[in-house]
Amino acid sequence: MGQSERRLQPGRAPAPVQGLNFKWVALATVGAVAYCAALPWLTMQYGTPNPSVGYLQFGPLAILAVLCWLVAPLLRRVHEPAGTLIPAALLFYALAVSLGGFATNFTVMQIPPNVTAPTYFATPENRFNTEVLPLLPDTLIIKNEVAARGFYEGARQGGIPWSLWVGPLVRWGTLAFLYLITSVCMLGIFRTRWIEHERLPFPLAEIPLFVAGHGHFGMARDDPRMRNKLLQIGLLAALSFQSYNALHYYIPALPQIPMSFNCRGLFTSRPWDVLAGGYWPNVSVRISLLAIAYLMPSAMALGIFGFYFLLLGIMVISRYFGDPTLGPLNFNPWASGIHHQAGAYCGLLLFAAWSSRSDLARMAAGLWRAFTGEPQGREHPDRWMLLGFVVGLGAMCWWSVSAGISLWVALAFLLAALALTFGFSLITAQSGLPILQIDNIPQQMLTAFVKPKVLGLKNLAMIGIFDRLFSWYKQHASMPSALQGLKIADTERIPDRSLMAALLIAGAVVIAANCTSLLHLAYDKGLYINATTYYHVETMNMPHYPIRWAQRALADPEPQLNYHWMILGAISMWVVQILYREFVWWPVHPLGMLLPVGCQIIGQWFSVLVGWGIGRLITRYAGPKAYVTMRPLFLGLVLGDAAAAALWLVIDLLAGTRGHGIPTIW
Repeated sequence: MGQSERRLQPGRAPAPVQGLNFKWVALATVGAVAYCAALPWLTMQYGTPNPSVGYLQFGPLAILAVLCWLVAPLLRRVHEPAGTLIPAALLFYALAVSLGGFATNFTVMQIPPNVTAPTYFATPENRFNTEVLPLLPDTLIIKNEVAARGFYEGARQGGIPWSLWVGPLVRWGTLAFLYLITSVCMLGIFRTRWIEHERLPFPLAEIPLFVAGHGHFGMARDDPRMRNKLLQIGLLAALSFQSYNALHYYIPALPQIPMSFNCRGLFTSRPWDVLAGGYWPNVSVRISLLAIAYLMPSAMALGIFGFYFLLLGIMVISRYFGDPTLGPLNFNPWASGIHHQAGAYCGLLLFAAWSSRSDLARMAAGLWRAFTGEPQGREHPDRWMLLGFVVGLGAMCWWSVSAGISLWVALAFLLAALALTFGFSLITAQSGLPILQIDNIPQQMLTAFVKPKVLGLKNLAMIGIFDRLFSWYKQHASMPSALQGLKIADTERIPDRSLMAALLIAGAVVIAANCTSLLHLAYDKGLYINATTYYHVETMNMPHYPIRWAQRALADPEPQLNYHWMILGAISMWVVQILYREFVWWPVHPLGMLLPVGCQIIGQWFSVLVGWGIGRLITRYAGPKAYVTMRPLFLGLVLGDAAAAALWLVIDLLAGTRGHGIPTIW
């Protein structure tokens, strides 16, 4: 067997980690902090795409491959116990993916822009100075116009006004740290049930385990030589294809292979013309998504594009009968779908809690015995996760009340935000979709039941800032990535004490480091070169968009409450969950109900359909054994895409092209 085959061959199941002592845990933690701390400089200073976007982040995956395939073999030649580098590298990967999105667009790097946005973007037209700023506490918002302008446009003199920034950074940084604790502990409550009892596949965690040689990805019985040849073919094919398209930026005469198509011309006659508007007729092909769809369970793929087709079918039928609102239901393909989808997320969280009620009771009983000193029996291993979630959620509510938010509003909003990312976590644990983004925002879950005027501008403005921190950039959400880290740690048998201590220490350091580095970058050259033009466009990318949304909601004289669509969504989720669990013949996974409305699924459904179709054709005409045999080829396509993104990030950095040549992989 050649050296490349030995490097790519997945090994045996890992033994308990004995050599992962304090030194290796510390090295993995420092490495994860260094990686996350470098992200603001890569994305802001050099303009590269974020290597931590999505839940299968190509940055940590490329570093893991280098450590396992290049560094570890070299160390083994000079130091035999260097095999401990592999579990340490996996711990680094778990920490890096858990904190990568959290340290950038999802939370940490959103803090400085959002605490300055109400002041910087205040105009006589939006009435921020008279309506919004007087309601927001001085300890949370930068109200000094010179300091806010310096952050967005660059400081002309004086540098960073630390006396104004220390207070807001400490308070918002504390909230970010509390969110990190709460979200990870929320996942920890269900971890044992998902991993040991329900045995979810966790494909996104299996990929780095496969790279490290500690996972077979369902291919343990295959011929190792054939497996490695197919893996290498897939890797080289994706790398070559993406590199060819990346060269188009440097050599415009080189024709680019198109990956996106607009099919609007196919929908011109009634009733199909209802699909011609907006994003509906767009079709995109992504190599990684196609390959992951081949690897995911058939029921999940059917659920992803099946519920999307169901929504399109309802639109076409309503158009055919001439009543697009479906009579008393007052149906709207976007707004009604958004609220139905939001209800499905809430229903999923409630269903997960109900189905885990015996585990929750064991956790609570174990905690009670621990605090009262009663003799302990066979305790639930994750009982302390339940305590961490309750304490973390309570601390976040206390923080919110101290900021002037009503307790019931804060609790409802935080649960809604957690429900969204909790749903993403469960989807990724079963489907392997590397990036998810929907148009739901937690405020809409509240205003579906309560009129905006009851909530008031102060509550809506503050939870709008919360939204930017904890649910806006969902493709960077920390919970789905942290769940992959928990699965990797469980497979590697890394103790919870080591993982949680490393995660929380690294998280605290990253919050401080990335906020500080972003301030240095912003006050040096401005947050963006075109901040004064880009951020004044009325788009959802504006940091003050949630406040403008709140003002528009309050200005509506007759707001429509869509609670019936949310209730219907929650009931639909329960019904389909029961059908899927109780009846073998039910072919559609209920989690697909979480995705039909949103721009991201419009760009993903076709790749999922093609990957699923290829898998079904191979299974039907070549047999199930051939389907399993071909899995390394598609796994190689995923790794090749990640390798291409990492390679061209380095090339673009060296060429100074600000990441324009990096191929889009998700």
